[in-house]
Amino acid sequence: MKCIKCVHKILKVDRRKEMTYLGEDATEEQMADYFIAELSGYIGDWCLGIVKYKCTKSYI
Repeated sequence: MKCIKCVHKILKVDRRKEMTYLGEDATEEQMADYFIAELSGYIGDWCLGIVKYKCTKSYI
């Protein structure tokens, strides 16, 4: 992948999973599923993959 600003190569520096936020318009079933996922640690459908990139020009 290339940096949009300077066209240097970018590196993946961080990757993690986080739970999404429960919306205010969530049904009772969705709230129950969300809290069970939060307590059990199996986040399944509530998971977001977060990837952080950094331009290699900043390392030079």
